[in-house]
Amino acid sequence: MKLRGIFLVVFIYFAAGKCYAESSRRIVWETTTISEKQQNLSFKEAVYLPSFENLPVYLEKIPLIIDDCNPKVSLINTHFEIITDSLISSESKKSLSKKIEIHSRVIYERKNAFLLVSFVPLKF
Repeated sequence: MKLRGIFLVVFIYFAAGKCYAESSRRIVWETTTISEKQQNLSFKEAVYLPSFENLPVYLEKIPLIIDDCNPKVSLINTHFEIITDSLISSESKKSLSKKIEIHSRVIYERKNAFLLVSFVPLKF
């Protein structure tokens, strides 16, 4: 199985209303050596959650201008690179698919609306 990681991500397009302007983000991958035979795949500010099989998760909380909008999130202008299979455990590989699943929802903190976006920037 060939794993692919997003190298450059330009995303977050809100089709409904003026909730937030189009925005871009960049994910720069790095590997850290855990032992002589094991390396870890990561990126700056990656989050590791058990619900995502301990794969690196992109997670961001974005302030919304309008409370009652229905923002749409999508990945655009993506660039993928092939990564070494040994960087991800076989258990984690089972949770990956050919399409990246984007999880998004509106949350409220102190009466302020935010869009919570998360996804694993890997596919095979």
